[in-house]
Amino acid sequence: MIILNWNIRGLGDFDKRMRVCDFIYLFGFDVVALQESKLCFLTPYLLCSIEGTRINEWEEVDTYGAS
Repeated sequence: MIILNWNIRGLGDFDKRMRVCDFIYLFGFDVVALQESKLCFLTPYLLCSIEGTRINEWEEVDTYGAS
């Protein structure tokens, strides 16, 4: 099992999401955890633009304060 845990900034930018998506597919991660403290909300469109159709399940956790 290959796991990616990435504290990344800028997922609101389409080009950056495409680079992240390419990286995920290049290495074939089984589990991907993306941490983005500047992103206000996660829409299904945004999630699919990162992971495509390989998503089996996902969880979104809101931030609290500055952490």
